[in-house]
Amino acid sequence: MSTTTYAPANRAADTWAPAPRAMRLAAPILLPLAPALVLVSGLVGVDDGTLSESELTAAVYAAPGQQSLSVWFGFLAALLLPIAAIWAGRPTYPRAPRLTTLAEVLLVPGYLCLSWLVAGSDAIMWYGATNGLDPDLVTDMAWGVHPAFSVALGIFAVGHTLGTVLLGVAAIRSRAIPLWAGVALVVCQPIHFAVGIVSDPAVALGLNLVAYGLNVVAFGFLGWVIFRGR
Repeated sequence: MSTTTYAPANRAADTWAPAPRAMRLAAPILLPLAPALVLVSGLVGVDDGTLSESELTAAVYAAPGQQSLSVWFGFLAALLLPIAAIWAGRPTYPRAPRLTTLAEVLLVPGYLCLSWLVAGSDAIMWYGATNGLDPDLVTDMAWGVHPAFSVALGIFAVGHTLGTVLLGVAAIRSRAIPLWAGVALVVCQPIHFAVGIVSDPAVALGLNLVAYGLNVVAFGFLGWVIFRGR
């Protein structure tokens, strides 16, 4: 005798019509791809999460090519993550509408602000490195170019972290995906957030791999649920 760990996508309790065919086909690809791009951006770049602002600028100056790749992947992630965040709430909404709505209110603005960070500090440091600008000036520009940058950074940090936690809780309560995948979604971004308090680059890399690996897997399950007809 076996038990089902998550509810079938076509269960009568669902109140939404099946997603459009184009969404169903794209969801299992787009949803895991979006956080995977963030993971790749971190792997190819020079930022391991343990560097100070001036140290990060120095690292970019030493490897501008790596930073350029990181900017490109960050640009693609900034395009896909808001869409993925909206779609990810579709399987959880029918049985957890309040939690899903609150999660989306945090997630979508948070991921929209990612483009500010990519076009701000990341791109500015690359430009300074490739054009021989003074590193101290570039550091000041990268992190203080306009007060809106600091606001965007705060919205991104709080929005995508807390929003992902709430979406994971909604996934658990709605039984849209297996319990362990819902738990993975709950813990993935707090694990990533913990990178900021470690000083060992190897530990930081490991935490980032675990965090976004869990995010990729959980979003992949949500994409699969949409593909099956949710």
